[in-house]
Amino acid sequence: MEGKESKLNLFLIIIIAFLSVAVALIVVLLLITGGNINNLGIGNKEDTKAEKKVEIDHKKAVGFPVSEMVINIKPNKDNKKAIIKISVSITLADSKFEEEFKKREAEVKDIIRSTFNNKTAEELEGEKIDKVKEELLHKLKEMYKEPKEAAKVLEVFFPDTYITELN
Repeated sequence: MEGKESKLNLFLIIIIAFLSVAVALIVVLLLITGGNINNLGIGNKEDTKAEKKVEIDHKKAVGFPVSEMVINIKPNKDNKKAIIKISVSITLADSKFEEEFKKREAEVKDIIRSTFNNKTAEELEGEKIDKVKEELLHKLKEMYKEPKEAAKVLEVFFPDTYITELN
């Protein structure tokens, strides 16, 4: 009985020692990173991105209207072709950024066109259009490598949309 008890005590001592070392390592990591484990690149990537967001003054935000576009959309299940006539408005952080954004208008239109070329009429109806807005916003932000610049592309709106099936 004494042999089992001494083995159990040794096992408990090893576990306590292991836990003590683990706690010490965590304390050292927290001291090194200033309490922010994301600095090591092992934290939640969403949190890291959120920290890079710039403060946006919505009073300075400006709308950037893209001229009305007529785009071929993906045929539906019955292989019927369709077009969409759409107006797009993009909200930007400020007029200074609007000048930079305007220089890339051709690229913006190409992103809009390619996004809609890959959608069917069913994917553009009702509430589903909100997913397209999110996708388009994401693609427009991807034009900029710097997170501060990407964060200046705020919202996408579709003031007018008309889908017409072609015979």
